[in-house]
Amino acid sequence: MTQRRREIAFLKLDIGGAELSILERDAAAGLLDKVRLTLAETYTNKVTDLRPRFSTLHGAVTDAYPITKTI
Repeated sequence: MTQRRREIAFLKLDIGGAELSILERDAAAGLLDKVRLTLAETYTNKVTDLRPRFSTLHGAVTDAYPITKTI
């Protein structure tokens, strides 16, 4: 039996500061492969100690999923 790969066109995360942990987990598990566009609230202006983690995640995601289309 062939498994059908389902794609998520748009994923928006605004869940009170848990975005970073969820995105780190999903990136490590390869779950972002199925997402075409992700928008997440980062809270880095309010919680400055999260900036290095977000920067690391941003770099890893950008390397793994380069921009293929701009508007």
